[in-house]
Parts: sequence; C-alpha cells; structure tokens
Amino acid sequence: MKVVAWVHHKIVYIHPFEEGNGRTARLMANLILEDYNLVGISIKTERENKNRYLQALYQIDDHEDYKPLISLIFEGLTDRYSGVKKFKK
Repeated sequence: MKVVAWVHHKIVYIHPFEEGNGRTARLMANLILEDYNLVGISIKTERENKNRYLQALYQIDDHEDYKPLISLIFEGLTDRYSGVKKFKK
C-alpha cells in the first residue's frame, strides 16, 4: 500500500495542474490498486475527513511518515469491500 500512498502524495505535492490534482492523485492510486486486482476506493476528503487527509499529507511532508495516509487508504478499501458479497466455492 505504500506505493499507492507514495504516488498519491507525489502528485498532490508537485501539483502539476492548475485544477484537478487531487482527482488525478486519486485516479492514479486507484489504477495501482486495480493493477493488484483490488477495486478502486474513495479517499474521503470532505468535511471532517478533510483535516485528517491534509494532516496525513503534511505528516509525509514533515516526517516521511506514510502511516496516516496508508490508514486512510485501508479504510477506503475496508469500506469498499464491506458491501461485497462473499462467494462460496
């Protein structure tokens, strides 16, 4: 998951576009997850989660600590898979 967090952070950090950097970062993160046969997720960045998301990014900037962003990614995966039906073989 660190590679997903790394790519997401790098796109947001370098800010290559005038608009859409967050969307591009989330798209790239989802493409990597799908490459590992995982479904795409939504990293919740609205309302109360926005501060947590921004703090996770600042934690990487200030301390190279990816754990908070990885945690948000895992939460997104958990939320996404919680509604998936399990199939018996």
